[in-house]
Amino acid sequence: MSFFARHTFCLLSTSVFVLFLVLVLLACNTSLEKCLGSSAQVTYPENQQGAISAYFNLPGSPNPRYALAGALTSNPFKQFAFFLLLSLRPEPTILTAYGQTHQFGPATGLPAAAQHYFGLPVQHLSLGETLLLLDLAHNPASPISDPAAALVYRDSLLRKLYARQDITESQFAREQHKALALAADHRPSN
Repeated sequence: MSFFARHTFCLLSTSVFVLFLVLVLLACNTSLEKCLGSSAQVTYPENQQGAISAYFNLPGSPNPRYALAGALTSNPFKQFAFFLLLSLRPEPTILTAYGQTHQFGPATGLPAAAQHYFGLPVQHLSLGETLLLLDLAHNPASPISDPAAALVYRDSLLRKLYARQDITESQFAREQHKALALAADHRPSN
């Protein structure tokens, strides 16, 4: 095989592979749009957007794009494609979709979890309550069912954000002195 033929073959096979990847991503983008179409409503209190973004940047916190891709499909190839496509989306869109589609204990979506655990609409949650619910999404062993343990855990989450200067000293003090208004006892019955 000549030099020219070998390079032409490599160029054509690479072009076909790239075209295939583009078509797969376009198909996945259509599927992703359908999944995200129902999650256009803001799911977090508007004044907490910065602190919520900071929560996802804490060590040990999930990557919201990866977690959202996993929540939308169980197919690993589609998850990877969704993750790539979600990387091109703005963070508020990702956080909104995450809050609408993710599992928060027995509740699907942050609004349902706010009602279930605190008996409040999501817009009336304190920052500490929102952080507890976000942590519950990827840490099912989170102590949200035990009021005393939940209070200690909430304070540790707030302390982490304050140490990284993601919330101000006044926000930290205000949130730390708020009581948790758990709606009911959510411990499993034996």
